[in-house]
Amino acid sequence: MASRSTRALSAWLIRVACLDCTLTIGQCGSVLTRLRNLYGWEERVRDQSGKYPYFGVPPAREPTPAVDVSSLRGKRVVLSTPEGFVYDMRAISQARLDADGREVVDVVSEEGYFRWMFTRARPIPATYPVHLVWVE
Repeated sequence: MASRSTRALSAWLIRVACLDCTLTIGQCGSVLTRLRNLYGWEERVRDQSGKYPYFGVPPAREPTPAVDVSSLRGKRVVLSTPEGFVYDMRAISQARLDADGREVVDVVSEEGYFRWMFTRARPIPATYPVHLVWVE
């Protein structure tokens, strides 16, 4: 059985080789099958598109209620509205109390957020109740 560092190096070489690969998916699968047999790896390559190896599905991200997150500024958020969910938003403030004593957070579109980061032209924020905000 190969050492952990040897397996890590082999996995890295496979990833690098797959970026600029001239092998067909069958040849690539054959090489990976030999490596799997050599190191006892689980089969991870499947023919999905016919061109690139498939290493599995990325892990799903579960939204977290903004009330449970300590630092909101700059985080990607989802707004819950009566019409559905609004994606591609960023929080630009921490949770704070408004004049009526409700906990709110200032949000802007991702476009406005990144324009602000690059040009320092502050966008006009929308104030939203923190209990209706989810962090991605």
